[in-house]
Amino acid sequence: MAYIRGESRDQISLLPESLEDYVAANAVVRFIDRFVESLDLGELDFTRTQLAPTGRPPYAPDCLLRLFIYGYLHQHRSSRQLARQTRCNIELMWLLEKLTPEFKTIADFRKDNGAAIGRVVSQFRQLCRELGLYGEQRVAIDGSFFKASNGPDQVLSQKQLDKEQARIEKQVEKYLEEMDQNDALEQDEVELTAEELEAKIRQMEDRLRKNREQQESLAESGEQYRCLTDADARMLSKGGLGDWLQRADRGGRQASPDCGP
Repeated sequence: MAYIRGESRDQISLLPESLEDYVAANAVVRFIDRFVESLDLGELDFTRTQLAPTGRPPYAPDCLLRLFIYGYLHQHRSSRQLARQTRCNIELMWLLEKLTPEFKTIADFRKDNGAAIGRVVSQFRQLCRELGLYGEQRVAIDGSFFKASNGPDQVLSQKQLDKEQARIEKQVEKYLEEMDQNDALEQDEVELTAEELEAKIRQMEDRLRKNREQQESLAESGEQYRCLTDADARMLSKGGLGDWLQRADRGGRQASPDCGP
């Protein structure tokens, strides 16, 4: 009998697995991908839809737009959160074809295209509701579930549509504002380098090792406690308070109050 274990992280495959194998056929990222593919970003006033003849190649606006729509659906409320997701989220790796833009690139894209992003996200959300991709309402009666087939929300009017569109645009605008605020709060955040992370891991392992050694030492000696600053110190209960006293052969002097249980 043994535990179920995964493959070694150093295992090399002759035929590497494809990202396509890790994304479900009904994953929402597939819908996001096709939705953005159907848009004309030039007509929607996105910047850098036409490449300049010189300079450093930029990220394609449709790539960053896919990232923002995904972030909106999953409530990632800062550019740093989105940047981290591109490096650890399998669905985003598939959606962005393994591109990993930095948080500054993501923040600049939002600042330059905030209004256009808001319009597209509102359109995407409205389309999802019309297609029933989310937001279905169910009514429970005596433990049974019945899908509502008619009601006031099924009667459309231009006034209702305008009101709903305004509500969605307001929510998207609030989301973008929260991203700006969170980016400002996270400006001083510093990400660890690989060397710094390795050093932190070594510190953690050292602490765990010392803790295990102390536990084993106490168990072997049969002691209930041990003062780390003075091995001869012992704790006596007096008046409900714990007082540290040294042994009689040390003259009975009271131990330093720094030596606690």
